Amino acid sequence: MVRRLNVDWASVVLVVPFVLVIVALVVWPVIVTARTAFTSATFIGMPVEFVGLDQFRRVLSASAFWDSLGRSGIWVLGNAVLQTVSALALALIFNRFSKSTAWLRVLILIPWIIPTVAVAVIGTWVMNAQYGVLNYLLKQIGLITTSINAFGSPDIALTSLIVLNSWKWFPFFFVIILGALNTVPEDLEESAKLDGATATQIFLYITMPLITRIVAVVGMVGTLWSFNVFDTIYLITRGGPGNSTLTAPIYVYDMAFRSFQLARSAAASLILMVILVLFAVTFYRLVVSRAYTER
Repeated sequence: MVRRLNVDWASVVLVVPFVLVIVALVVWPVIVTARTAFTSATFIGMPVEFVGLDQFRRVLSASAFWDSLGRSGIWVLGNAVLQTVSALALALIFNRFSKSTAWLRVLILIPWIIPTVAVAVIGTWVMNAQYGVLNYLLKQIGLITTSINAFGSPDIALTSLIVLNSWKWFPFFFVIILGALNTVPEDLEESAKLDGATATQIFLYITMPLITRIVAVVGMVGTLWSFNVFDTIYLITRGGPGNSTLTAPIYVYDMAFRSFQLARSAAASLILMVILVLFAVTFYRLVVSRAYTER
């Protein structure tokens, strides 16, 4: 006996366009990149031949690739810590005084709303060594005597970019964490206060366990986003000075459009994709899934 399948054609019609968009914008570019990585492609339009794993061996043997990957690790860790800590601290404050801070929430969201180009312009203006507002204020209060060249010094350029990028993106984490805090039952906190629990104890043993799932998911998504940030770095320093801010995405771009090694850039892209997939799977199993099961 043959069982007939009941197909909801309305759902199929609604889903198919989105599937086609994903295939066109994600799957197909990955396929083209993978095909290019196994060739000798340089300039567009030049003769191409199959070279196997040769491009992957060249990328993995290049110290510049590993250096850029190390800078990306510092970049991701710095952004994750700074964004999460600042967003969590501010969300706790706003959750405590939620009735009188509605207009302040709008102001906090401004860095997240404005374009990255505007953020780059604001950052270079505020942190400029000659006429920057930040250097002027620090001199006025006596913290420094000579101007800080935030984006021109190899020692602090990456740190300055981390601070600027965190300023732009922490409102996103702030909104999500604040929403998670609003789901914490007030009666639990009130009961803990009546039992003599301190604010720190309430946060550690009641609030934090209830929002761990949200923080874990935000941490994973934020890490993947931070790793792939290209525009902020390229608009301000273009990987300089002295390659001090040349992260993995900048390395891939330079390899393709400045060195004109399209195949090697494609191979580096695939390697980075594998690294990110492995990180996402590991992070999900060790942190996100555990946070969901422990609740």
